[in-house]
Amino acid sequence: VLDQNGKVVRPWLSAWEDLHSRMIVGYALNFVSPNSDIVLDSFARACYQCGLPDSIKLDNGKDYKAFDLFNTEFSMAVCREMQIEVSFALPYNAKAKPIERLFGTLEKKYCKHFPQYLSNDPKTRPEKMRKRNDQLKQDAMPYEKFKKLVDDLIKTYNTSPNSALKGKTP
Repeated sequence: VLDQNGKVVRPWLSAWEDLHSRMIVGYALNFVSPNSDIVLDSFARACYQCGLPDSIKLDNGKDYKAFDLFNTEFSMAVCREMQIEVSFALPYNAKAKPIERLFGTLEKKYCKHFPQYLSNDPKTRPEKMRKRNDQLKQDAMPYEKFKKLVDDLIKTYNTSPNSALKGKTP
């Protein structure tokens, strides 16, 4: 993806998924690795779309365990102020984090088919994309176009039959 300055960047998707319906309820795209500000931004988007949840299940990453966000020990943490029950997934266990399945589905079902697909592992990167960032400029899409593509992709995911839901849509 090309940022506003014409530099090749790899955006991060930080998303919130409803565990019952598997629907993506909020997300944020960024050019920097996830941090507590990005987590809060994506959480706020999810709450704006769907209202406050009664409970949330979080990754064990430090960006989710930020002192003032979802730390149940801190009396002024966001989760305590909003009376949201917080639980954490088992550490180092991808199966305990349903959102990881979503990212895998998005990659396998959609992203692999984009001409700009890089893979998250250099070993599985398509041959034509094994270049330095400055050489990828000609293949990169502008950020605004990518943002629209991600939005459309999430809308498609949210309205497509899901095997975990026995063929129903999120």
